[in-house]
Amino acid sequence: MQICRCFIEIADGRVVIRRSNDGQASEPRAVALFPDDRMVIKDQKVAIRDLLDALIDFDEKWLHDFFDERGQMDVGVYLYRQLFGDTSAEEISRNCDAMDLRIVTQDEDMARLPWLLLADRGVFLSTAGWSISLADQIAQQSFELPPSPKILVIAPQPAGWEATEGQEHIAELKALLENADQSYLDDSRFKNVSTWPALLTHLKSFQPDILYYYGHGKGDRHTTRLVFEDDVGRPDEKPLADIQAALQSTPGQPPLLAYINCCQGDAGGLLGAGRQLSALVPAVVTNRTAAFISAARPQGIAFWEAVLLRGEQPHKAVSTMRGRLGDLGLSTADTRWLAPVLHGNYSEWRANPPTPPSRLDRDPHWQLKLDRVSQFSKVYYQTSQMFRERKPRALAYLWYGTADQGMEIFHHRLGVELAESLTDVIIYEVRPAWPEDLFSPEQSFSDMLCQAFEVASLDHLPGRIRTYGGQVTGKRILVYIRHQPALALEYHRFNHQHIQTYLKWWGKKFVPQLPETAHALLGLSFEVGRPAKFHKWLTEKQRLHELVLQNSVFELLDELEKVTKRDLQAFIQTHNIKLPDDIKDQVLEETLSKTDGSYVKLLDELKQLESRAWRKQMESRLQDTEPYEDEEDSEDFY
Repeated sequence: MQICRCFIEIADGRVVIRRSNDGQASEPRAVALFPDDRMVIKDQKVAIRDLLDALIDFDEKWLHDFFDERGQMDVGVYLYRQLFGDTSAEEISRNCDAMDLRIVTQDEDMARLPWLLLADRGVFLSTAGWSISLADQIAQQSFELPPSPKILVIAPQPAGWEATEGQEHIAELKALLENADQSYLDDSRFKNVSTWPALLTHLKSFQPDILYYYGHGKGDRHTTRLVFEDDVGRPDEKPLADIQAALQSTPGQPPLLAYINCCQGDAGGLLGAGRQLSALVPAVVTNRTAAFISAARPQGIAFWEAVLLRGEQPHKAVSTMRGRLGDLGLSTADTRWLAPVLHGNYSEWRANPPTPPSRLDRDPHWQLKLDRVSQFSKVYYQTSQMFRERKPRALAYLWYGTADQGMEIFHHRLGVELAESLTDVIIYEVRPAWPEDLFSPEQSFSDMLCQAFEVASLDHLPGRIRTYGGQVTGKRILVYIRHQPALALEYHRFNHQHIQTYLKWWGKKFVPQLPETAHALLGLSFEVGRPAKFHKWLTEKQRLHELVLQNSVFELLDELEKVTKRDLQAFIQTHNIKLPDDIKDQVLEETLSKTDGSYVKLLDELKQLESRAWRKQMESRLQDTEPYEDEEDSEDFY
């Protein structure tokens, strides 16, 4: 593969383009990229300063007015013309399989520009295979990420700040690593902290290869701060300059890669994450403006999967995100796809990705597949049949159980297993939260789904769904509406036909909005204290088992019940869960007794048992491969 690299040097209002492949450099040319310069966005002259301020402050009104996909295209074309004039992107990348473009500048405002929007002939180049990153110098040094790199995660959740889903995200990352590399089955190469003192301690004692911050950040033009917890959970703000100083004073080699996944990580310019950390860390990934959980989580997982499991270079991993916006639930219709940005001060990057265990030995998603056979098989079969026969247009399911029986896990399982089996289908998953106010139910339901799909009205749904699936041609789309479970204390809000009202509204109003290439799957779940009473209410008062919908088929699934020993034995045998054979029955009895059949608690116990078994097996394999040397017969005469 022919990879072409261009360094775009911007200094004193002039640009020089250097191609590393042939050593050619352009003549310096003036650019109009200063804050007071003006560009045309959606037929209006706008100062560059206003654009930068709107991105740093996340001015929603300004961004709504000027920075939809058309406004972004106008900005991207302007930036491209400033760099390359009338030379087409096709000519620049001729004979190149991939383009690695690095913007090299010491100017804060030049670095703040949304270079990822570079566009030519109506195409955002970052969605067409161009890697676009920032640097403060032309890199000369190569770096290599060691096998099973040590990862230090900082995931605080300080009191009084919005929940980040940090622990769920870190658990997802840990599971991803464990399934591919058994070195991560214990905590010897993966540490998780939330306080500033713990970070300082682990930087010295652990000496990580990778630093990953996932949490809250706050910044303006002058500085960026990360929000840690103190020893009692209160917020503890630390500027990026403090982290740089901590890395500077830590003995040994600083991390090779840092990902600061928070709001406004790069807003602070000279005191932002990129400038502060890239002086020591060769690859720094961060967000320029506001970061949303719905984007930050999948982007984080996608990046680490690319870098750690596939061994991709950081700039390539970031670039890969732009080519699969649909898979990540993103769209050029909003600003979330512009995160993250990369500061890359490396010439070459090498990695040592793991060889994952065979699926025949270890299913990477085994944790999701405990029991629930009757419920899952019905959804799985009917969804597969819907795509085979192209009818009905949609399916809807409702399930329920106590809080410890894993309502959310069943939602997740459907998404994972359907994605594995429907290989020619794009799954568009959204997670709406039930509205607080049901005074006007149909309007509330409409607002709820508009918010989930990030559209102004239901009329915009077809376009949003087509945009999501537009990244991959020839594939059909499954729109999976994965409602957040309604809690036991909340389900009374759905009295007086509210469940029926929603299901009927959904079949009548939502399903007809699906484009021709799409089908829909609706999942409703309820955590209740008394499942038998809830079932009686659903069937005798609501008569949901008799419900007939327009454009859709509805099924009331059986209660998600306690797990029995028979369920557990079948699960362990089916998925080849590693447990010690000589004590397997004893372990199962003790585990069931300890968890009382709770699905959630049982999974946690199984994960720990399986991890110990895999570690023991790994240790045994390592011992078997160690060379044997008899001390008396050794030929080491020296």
